[in-house]
Amino acid sequence: MEEKNEIIVVILAGGMATRLSPLSERIPKPLMPIGSKPIIHHIIYNFKEAGFSKFIILVGYKAEMIEDYFSNFPDINISYVTQLEQKGMADAVLICSNFIKKNLTGEKKFRFFVTASDLLLTPSQINDMFNIYLRYESDIVLSLMKSLDVQMAEGFANIGIEKDFDMAMEARGLKIKKILEKPNEKNIMSYFYSTPIYFFSNKIVEYLGKVSESERGELELQDAIQMAIDNGNLVMGIDIFKKELKVEDIGKFHLTFLTDLITMNREYLRSLNSNSTHSILLDNVIIGEDVEIDTCIINENCVVGDFTKLHNAILFRNVNLGVNVSLNNCIVVENTQIPDKYSGQNLLIMQNSDGELMEIEIS
Repeated sequence: MEEKNEIIVVILAGGMATRLSPLSERIPKPLMPIGSKPIIHHIIYNFKEAGFSKFIILVGYKAEMIEDYFSNFPDINISYVTQLEQKGMADAVLICSNFIKKNLTGEKKFRFFVTASDLLLTPSQINDMFNIYLRYESDIVLSLMKSLDVQMAEGFANIGIEKDFDMAMEARGLKIKKILEKPNEKNIMSYFYSTPIYFFSNKIVEYLGKVSESERGELELQDAIQMAIDNGNLVMGIDIFKKELKVEDIGKFHLTFLTDLITMNREYLRSLNSNSTHSILLDNVIIGEDVEIDTCIINENCVVGDFTKLHNAILFRNVNLGVNVSLNNCIVVENTQIPDKYSGQNLLIMQNSDGELMEIEIS
């Protein structure tokens, strides 16, 4: 049985994140801030805290920005793999598993996590998955969430559970008999859905290369998992949240839309302080007189003018707010100057190349 230091963590960070546009046109999703650090930074250090120390980052879009960020962290054992063309998660995992076999293990048997670069799990949740592998010697472990909300099927794969594994066994793991990507309502099999973090043995490689293009033009990882099930591989799942979730809960841990960036930062701040009024101000921030700041992230070299009110706001670096500005649920992009008496709610605010202020609704 492998030790944790033999397990490799693969982070898929090559996507363009079009649903986060236009912010993602300037910064790749893995580098979007949660608190004072990019989301991918939190992902790696949560895995490190859980006991895992070897990482592969699959890069593509704006790869140089991601590699440049981690060049300042020599304590992290990271290898980079490039996906030249985005064909889907099955292709991405195949590229990384081939790299593992060729460059890192040289062995036929290996085990690895795969996680999206937009999903934040705690070290405890990560170890819950690993412990299911240890308990059952599973070939695959899925991270599950439980929900009665049928809208979940619009964004996540639904799971069919073996009848012998009833609800009383949730904490000890559930045996998976079927996985179906984004089913319509009549095809929903259970209250369990798969989130984009997985634990695999090398056996998955055999099926990754056999996946055909789906209706949406991608090589779906779920199709490879279903092939593994059909061929007798043991696929287990664990409810990592241990409570029932609704669609509106997803943005607390999964970054998909611009509004999720505000939600995840609010949840992060609350995790630091039981009071919801906690904020983070980084270096060289200038705050004027009679300013109200509630649940905000203010990055380096920002200026906040007198009598300004900020609630659930994220200011990127070098933002300058005038006097008597009011922002609620807003993201202000780097190097943006906001005039006096400006008021905004549920907006992404940025300046174009001509210096004109742009407002994008994010609610």
